[in-house]
Amino acid sequence: MLLVLTRDGHSRARWRSLGLNRRGASVWPFALLAPLVVLASAYGIFWLTSFASPRPPSATSPADFGLNLVAGFFITLVFALTEELG
Repeated sequence: MLLVLTRDGHSRARWRSLGLNRRGASVWPFALLAPLVVLASAYGIFWLTSFASPRPPSATSPADFGLNLVAGFFITLVFALTEELG
């Protein structure tokens, strides 16, 4: 928004005000691993409490699985892109 809608995005001082003056590579491992830890914990809790099971449904063929995977990807993509508009 700073770069697109206002002219403030063209100065380095404005980028620094957002904290974008360095790469921040020292915290990249945390940014990549923290969501994985949260996801693994959530899946582990559900599997241990028998609310979910770690195996696919028995009636799923590889074709059905692939179709569901592709459909899920595109549905998620649409929601992710439209979330940025609203």
